[in-house]
Amino acid sequence: MLEVISIHINKTAGKSFRCVLENNYAQNLFCINTDDSGKQHRSLSCRPDELANLIPSSARALHGHFFARDIISIADNLPIVAWIRNPVDRVVSNYFHDWNNRYTNLFIKEYILQECNINRMSKMLYGICLDKLTIGLQENFSADVIRIGKIFGWKHLSAPMINVGTKHDVSKDMLGLIEDVNHKDIELYNDLIGSSTAERPRVGVLSR
Repeated sequence: MLEVISIHINKTAGKSFRCVLENNYAQNLFCINTDDSGKQHRSLSCRPDELANLIPSSARALHGHFFARDIISIADNLPIVAWIRNPVDRVVSNYFHDWNNRYTNLFIKEYILQECNINRMSKMLYGICLDKLTIGLQENFSADVIRIGKIFGWKHLSAPMINVGTKHDVSKDMLGLIEDVNHKDIELYNDLIGSSTAERPRVGVLSR
């Protein structure tokens, strides 16, 4: 029976958190990943209406690239964990990750303006009351894993940061464009970091 659901928003330490879940749930962790169209995306894929039928009865934790609206029917009163990140940094990291892995051939400005890349965090979390989410900050990963782990009574509270991208120089104009088109994500992030134990500067201070 499921005990926790983890929504993996792209480039927010989701693979590192998956390691934490693996360490605590082992074979009772079920992972599933979908892209916006529901096509296979680097892992098992499904349509939202098929998700419930794919989860084995032995699963105690569910983790993957799915939208909150896709799991509402199975979430019921289950706790849901999601990691967030400075939206400007997240978009830059996502772009270079996709570019380096040949998931996109767009130049950065085209990528930034592509609808599926705008306000991704807000889109993936839409449909769930935010005060019911357990939120971790990618920038505060190690400390937040400990905080979240204590909530769920996990024994293993550490994991290496994996799939970490290198720093890239991006022009101020492009950073400003990311801020302009991702205003919903920026508002979401600035609201949610207030509930974190870490003191974080607001977006705009970080990116400019």
